[in-house]
Amino acid sequence: TLIEILITSAIMVVALVSILGFFAYSLSAAGGDRSLAIAEYEAERQMEAICAMDYSNGVNGVKETFTNNGAKRETPFNLTSNLTGRGTVYAEELPGAADSLMRIKVAVCYQDKDRTVGEDVNFNGILDAGEDVNNNGEIDSPCQLETVLVNKET
Repeated sequence: TLIEILITSAIMVVALVSILGFFAYSLSAAGGDRSLAIAEYEAERQMEAICAMDYSNGVNGVKETFTNNGAKRETPFNLTSNLTGRGTVYAEELPGAADSLMRIKVAVCYQDKDRTVGEDVNFNGILDAGEDVNNNGEIDSPCQLETVLVNKET
């Protein structure tokens, strides 16, 4: 009958709309994954460049380039991709270690559609007032890498 056909059609329309809504959400989530993958590439690229440098070699060493005479310093860097954002390198020598050790942290903050990913909301690569959400004195991001370098020259 006509009523049964209308009810069946209504059920199919509801099912189809919910499937299309899930499909749209999946496409949106995939776009965020793409942005995160690009940001991870940027962080890895910067970390590899730092690890390829000498620990201390005049003006070209990691210590001279990325620390304030061994003390912690933040150094912004530009992203090479078309991702809107900025990266920050934190480097500091770790006191009390038998060998010279340096902690290196690379964080990439970026724009993903209408939201900022990471604490650097103005993308200047410097921790400004109000940006340090967890009060650790550094820019943090879901896309960050951290390692410890050993001075092999001593």
